[in-house]
Amino acid sequence: MDDIREFIVNYVERTGKLPEGVDLDSFNFVQSGHIDSIGLFKFIIDLEEKFDIEITDDELLLPQILTIGGLAAFISEKRGARHNG
Repeated sequence: MDDIREFIVNYVERTGKLPEGVDLDSFNFVQSGHIDSIGLFKFIIDLEEKFDIEITDDELLLPQILTIGGLAAFISEKRGARHNG
């Protein structure tokens, strides 16, 4: 999951460094203004392409995908389900 987390952090930091000492697991990159609502759609498309997954409209409503840790875990689970299913 480290590669996923690293990709997310690098993507989020395109608009500015994360605050010092921030808890990556709970950092909400939308609330912080690092990614706006329009940028979120581009981000999702980039994640789908990078990690060969598909994120449904319903999954876009999940609150955990707005945090670095939650999104990394979500993608890891999606990848695992794809490889195990």
